[in-house]
Amino acid sequence: HFVDWIGEDKKLKAVDEDTLENYKIYRLKKEIQKDTVLNELLVVRQFLRWLQSKNKISRELQLDFEKIKVDKNKQRVEEFSESEYTSIYNLSKNWHKHGKTDEDNYYRRMIHHYVMFLANTGMRTHEALRLQYKNIIEEKENSLRIEIEAEKTKVNKKRTIITERESVITAYEERRRNFCEKKSDYIFGQWDVDIKKCGTTQVNKSRIYAYFNELKDLVAKKHENFSIEKGLYSFRHYFITLHMRQKSVGISELAQFCGTSISQIEKTYSHIKDEEVSASITLSQQQILSRRKEVALTKN
Repeated sequence: HFVDWIGEDKKLKAVDEDTLENYKIYRLKKEIQKDTVLNELLVVRQFLRWLQSKNKISRELQLDFEKIKVDKNKQRVEEFSESEYTSIYNLSKNWHKHGKTDEDNYYRRMIHHYVMFLANTGMRTHEALRLQYKNIIEEKENSLRIEIEAEKTKVNKKRTIITERESVITAYEERRRNFCEKKSDYIFGQWDVDIKKCGTTQVNKSRIYAYFNELKDLVAKKHENFSIEKGLYSFRHYFITLHMRQKSVGISELAQFCGTSISQIEKTYSHIKDEEVSASITLSQQQILSRRKEVALTKN
């Protein structure tokens, strides 16, 4: 994220004492939790200090940033509920038909396809954005193999997703049929206004956020209880939560599929275990009360 923000071509000497603070401001404007931004800043600062030790940047620079107050008790990022996901799906699938221009139509259709990938594969937002057509193989009828390259993941580890979800396959086929010219094209590519084509470059994240926020506002107008506070990352939480509650796959397999650790799954989704324990305790209490009533009736 830091490289994307500062630019790959920026010279090291351009790094100054305001760099970390400006990066912090930039990241906090996104749909990102404060603790995530704080962790990013600590890693970047550690890297810059290493550059200082190698005399690549001035040792005189005070590489610091204004403290970020992270609420330890703040709730985790919420997942979309099943009804919220359904509402988004129903509105987004035909949203492109009401666009004002070809470009507008393109991005409205892209949001629907992008959401289908996120909600039905559990990929991180940036992993899906970085997908190219060469990363997807049609293995057999109604099945896709998605190869996520190591450098495109958060944990720098390659993984493979095989999906038979109709919504993902349909989204992929529509994009390949209408927008793919080369295997190196991005599935979610930037629209080129001059030639009215896309795919050569990855879509700008700010464009994705803008269209998704517009979509959420429309859904909220139709559904009173819909929460506009949830962001694109909530689809990953939706996917993981859905499969944890289904109990048809183990935590280790789910962690591997989603490119994370078992401990991270257990930490982030401990509320699901709490719900299960509460349900078990409630059932146990009901059984205890039932037995007490039986004993009371027997004595009488």
